Amino acid sequence: ILIMNKMEGLKYKEIADKLDISVKTVESQMRIAFQKIRESFKNEEIILWMLFGRLSGCSL
Repeated sequence: ILIMNKMEGLKYKEIADKLDISVKTVESQMRIAFQKIRESFKNEEIILWMLFGRLSGCSL
C-alpha cells in the first residue's frame, strides 16, 4: 500500500478499489507503515535528516 501510494502515485481510493478493501483500511495501513518507519529510525536522527534533506532538494 505504501509503495502503491508513494512510488506509483495512486490515491487511497484507487488503492482501495484495486485491492478490494475500504479506504479506511488503506488509511489505517498507511498509518501503521509510517509508525513502523518512525520507530525503526527513532535512534537514527541523522539518517532521517539526510534522507529528508535529499528528498526536499536541500544540499548537505
